[in-house]
Amino acid sequence: YARLEPAADGRRALRRGRDRRKDQSYFLAGLSDEQLSRAVLPLGELTKDEVRARAHALGLPSAGRPGSRDACFGTLGGSFAEALRVRFSGAPRPGRLLDAAGNELGRHRGLHRLTVGQRQGLGLARGARAYVLALDVASGDVTVGTWDELLCEGVEATLVRWHERPAAWPARFEAQTRYRQPVVAAEVTEAGDGRLAVRFAERVAGVAPGQAIVFYDGDRVAGCAWIDALRR
Repeated sequence: YARLEPAADGRRALRRGRDRRKDQSYFLAGLSDEQLSRAVLPLGELTKDEVRARAHALGLPSAGRPGSRDACFGTLGGSFAEALRVRFSGAPRPGRLLDAAGNELGRHRGLHRLTVGQRQGLGLARGARAYVLALDVASGDVTVGTWDELLCEGVEATLVRWHERPAAWPARFEAQTRYRQPVVAAEVTEAGDGRLAVRFAERVAGVAPGQAIVFYDGDRVAGCAWIDALRR
């Protein structure tokens, strides 16, 4: 669910799909202009309901199936987390649950079960809700904290790809750091060595290193980068 339209310079501009509930331009933002020139996106001008109606009219057996969530392949170990562990032959990495000051609050059953922003499944009995703030792959430690501690004022990002490079800096876009997350106004500056510094107009929850940050100009994808540091 995304659209491609001719741009003034002869490229094909990537835009959000007409069905904003299903828009998948966030996942396609990292494609090169050459890859986009060869892509075919037949669902971009359709809503999910319209796709189902066409499938019913054609008598397709998938027309009435419920929509998939997360990964579309089978969960071999009974959950998405266990499916990943089994698929990549990884042993569980149990470790400590720490607060922001480094105090041990408990133990977790494996890093593969947790992600930044997660609240469920921590096994902590605390008066206030606890959220995953950070994961340390080297040590296996997981830092947890309050909702306020989870919020992020900005990020630094690398591996930048521009489809519409800004003419001047700082540049202003709407930024998205997770699929289906509401966009937030952001100021973007070059930070040297091919890096970007991004400051959000309001603090954002659930941002983590390794996620893509996609920059939108209206419904057009202007560019993207990969987050490698947070500013809290």
